[in-house]
Amino acid sequence: MKTLSAYKASLKNVIRYRPFLRRLVTRHMIDFDFPAVIGIDPTTRCDLNCSFCGPRRAGLPDGKFSLELYGRIIGESLRHGLRQMLILHNSGEPLLNPDIYEMIALAKREKAARVIQFSTNGLNLTRENAAKLIEAGLDGLVISVDAATRGDYAELKGRDCLEKVIENVRGLMEEKRRRKSSTPWVSAKMVRRRGKEDTFARFLEFWSGIVDEASLTPFSNWGGTVDYGGTEPIPRERFACHFLWYYPAIQWDGAVYCCCASTEPAAVIGNVNKKSLAAIWRDEPLARLRRFHLEQEYGRAEPCRDCTYWSESRVNLDDWLVKRERRARAGKQ
Repeated sequence: MKTLSAYKASLKNVIRYRPFLRRLVTRHMIDFDFPAVIGIDPTTRCDLNCSFCGPRRAGLPDGKFSLELYGRIIGESLRHGLRQMLILHNSGEPLLNPDIYEMIALAKREKAARVIQFSTNGLNLTRENAAKLIEAGLDGLVISVDAATRGDYAELKGRDCLEKVIENVRGLMEEKRRRKSSTPWVSAKMVRRRGKEDTFARFLEFWSGIVDEASLTPFSNWGGTVDYGGTEPIPRERFACHFLWYYPAIQWDGAVYCCCASTEPAAVIGNVNKKSLAAIWRDEPLARLRRFHLEQEYGRAEPCRDCTYWSESRVNLDDWLVKRERRARAGKQ
């Protein structure tokens, strides 16, 4: 039976791909005092070399999030209430940080977020590690498969290891059944890549028989660092990217990025080793980016200039955001 935690984790894709629901939920999440969603990157290390991965091209230095810094961020977050989501991945493979299980357990004990989840390539998802994720209380787990055949997988990921991923995920699902646990809610995803449309149905059919949910997700060009190769046409009329109002990403060295879609230096809006996350969220670097978006001066918003991630929601909230910004500024006077 699906528990409340599993139900909440399963709602992500329901909301993500339904514009009406996404509009309502996005409005609810936008907060000018503190982000509703926090992304924390447990490590920048990865054991694959995906051809469409922006962080790999950015050449980020290897490192892992310390429990001390993580605890400080969770503590600050708790002072601002319950987060909607805590997402423990961004540029690296979370399971390469041995502290990931304690990070999950701490957030669960403190009730830091409604949903705690991350994405993994599945290579390190051994039966032992699967058991530790279940015990830690992880709500949602996304398996980034992205290919339907061994050949496509090896070409895309740089290693011929799709069979190992399948074996590991089957082991996780067996461990869930053995423990009679509905969490983590496990979804397998494939990015909608142009030229691979004939494999989409095969992917969904195969993985739907293994995990809780299989889905196709939009292509991200990582702030313009990789060529756009998605199947969805980018709308001609651009609108403000909602992520700037609710979802920053924090790297192991404390650097805070304006959103999860860029790991370029220009996307850094502060560092939690120098300022609180709340102060960074209200500070000028992020406020300036938001103004450029609302004034449609995307050419001046350097980390966002060539990004396509804004179009992922298909929901234009510009007029509403302008009004909210005005009310927020009036409230500070």
